Amino acid sequence: EMFLEPSKASYPSDLWSLGVSLFEIATKHLPFHSESELMWSVAIVGDMESAPPSVLDKLDDERRSRFDNKLAQVISTALEKHVQNRFRTANEMHEAVYSCLVDRGEACYSVFISYRVASEAPLARLLFDELNHSVTPGGHRVTVFLDSHRLVKGEPWEEGFAAGLLNSACVLSLLSYGSTAPLATLPPANSAKALAKGWEERPVGRCRLEGCEADAEDNFLKECLIALALLDRRDAVDRRAEERGFVQSVFPVLIGSQKTPGESGYPGMGSFFDVQVHRIFIDVAILYVLC
Repeated sequence: EMFLEPSKASYPSDLWSLGVSLFEIATKHLPFHSESELMWSVAIVGDMESAPPSVLDKLDDERRSRFDNKLAQVISTALEKHVQNRFRTANEMHEAVYSCLVDRGEACYSVFISYRVASEAPLARLLFDELNHSVTPGGHRVTVFLDSHRLVKGEPWEEGFAAGLLNSACVLSLLSYGSTAPLATLPPANSAKALAKGWEERPVGRCRLEGCEADAEDNFLKECLIALALLDRRDAVDRRAEERGFVQSVFPVLIGSQKTPGESGYPGMGSFFDVQVHRIFIDVAILYVLC
């Protein structure tokens, strides 16, 4: 940006500079080469469509085999010439670097924020912004894992929640009508009457679970059950050294429906317990809390 449009240089330029520093730390070389001071602009922005430099291309065979490929990709992303291809924020870059340490077993997350539907995503992001990098009274810096890609079509849900559950000490599970309703079947004796009273046959577009083998796989239920299983194993006397996961606590966060424009409290969320016609879903959530 400093060579092309200096007036538009901002924090993405600083992230690019940080990428240059990380590249030099890892390789002892600059990512770009110039024969003279006057040619640096050509070396850097001469071909804007070229791929960013890779740390791996500057390492010898021995170091290349040991260098973290994921970290190499993080550095390359920071060195993208087009701003839109770089990390959007310093926090996003920090998360990418920190995840490399987590994958190597050299760090962990304090909190994993779990959510299921799009209506819960804004609250999940709010919790992330409030908690991430905060400091506890005991002086512990909080690092939060938020799987922001889980609702993107085609993205693997299991990969995200596995990373969160196996590497976090605390799980914050957001529970709303959209997340709990599909977990409960209609009253078998009078389902027609329940539907007439306003119960949905397919809440949030999902089939209700019936508690039988024909049920579709439910990733959110799977996530909740694994979290509780890990919690149950935290102090197990027969716990093996190779066991992964060290969840110490699970805190369900019950949230109601989004308030509508003009309604008192907008844009906040209503009470989970205001949904009177769906009493069975409240019971499901309470059972989850008790577990």
